[in-house]
Amino acid sequence: TRMGVTLFAGCSLIAVSPAVAMSVLFVAPKANLVILMTFSGFFLVLSLFAASLTWLALPALHDWPVFALVEGVLWQEAARFAFYRTCAEAERRTQATSLDKMVSFSPHRLEGMVASGLGAGTASVLLMVGGTLELSLLPGTLYVDTCRGMSFFEAAAWHGCLVLHNTLFLTVLAMHAYRAGDRARAGAVAG
Repeated sequence: TRMGVTLFAGCSLIAVSPAVAMSVLFVAPKANLVILMTFSGFFLVLSLFAASLTWLALPALHDWPVFALVEGVLWQEAARFAFYRTCAEAERRTQATSLDKMVSFSPHRLEGMVASGLGAGTASVLLMVGGTLELSLLPGTLYVDTCRGMSFFEAAAWHGCLVLHNTLFLTVLAMHAYRAGDRARAGAVAG
């Protein structure tokens, strides 16, 4: 229906337009940042896959949702650290063999940190909110009982937008902590 398409388009713009704008303005002009952004999103998907396998392998977690949440956060932080180490090693090897020092896969520069955060944040939003927003194309709109002025889909879109910004912020903080070798600050990002 026409209303469904309008709702879907509006909510999709709320959820991902900050990522699209920052990607077009800051990431797209540099191929190495596009690679970092894509690679970061892939690592987030790998962390979700590992968390899902752990959930299936340990049925005892089904009775304790708090432990499942902690386990998911730990997998996500492990993937973020693995991504950081992989990029740092790629940067070291690229700079050692390259005559042109302009190509950088460094997770130590702010632009690399932002690209990494955008990749992980966008993947997170698309996985978390994409299916919900797809339902907005169906006839009818759901409203939350506690807020009749905001549809369920709009609330999900704003939630996705906040998750995107939170992931971007936490990625930059974590990369700074990893670079400094500050385990306490890296642990605070996960906690």
